[in-house]
Amino acid sequence: MKIDIVESPFKPATKKAVCSHLAPILDLLEKNGAKFDWATGIIPDKAAGNILLSESDIDFDLIKNGVNVPEYINLDSSRKLIFCKKCWCAIEKKQPGKVFNSSVQPK
Repeated sequence: MKIDIVESPFKPATKKAVCSHLAPILDLLEKNGAKFDWATGIIPDKAAGNILLSESDIDFDLIKNGVNVPEYINLDSSRKLIFCKKCWCAIEKKQPGKVFNSSVQPK
């Protein structure tokens, strides 16, 4: 049975949590061995929204097979990015040297 994402009510991203729309996807990925940059936490990028960096490759097939992905969540495997259009929250693969438009930078 696929995981459903509840649209409302929702919780926005915080320093230590993605938005509630992406939380079930994050939980699925973590349960299947994915690692995330929790030392940095959520990066509040002024242009791209709130971003959590993935230390490992994002398993898009796992997400597609395990989650009923609503239209407001964009799975972009070419950019290694999962983006919630409602909350401006994202999970993306960490790229060494990438600088964010934020006072918070990856550690």
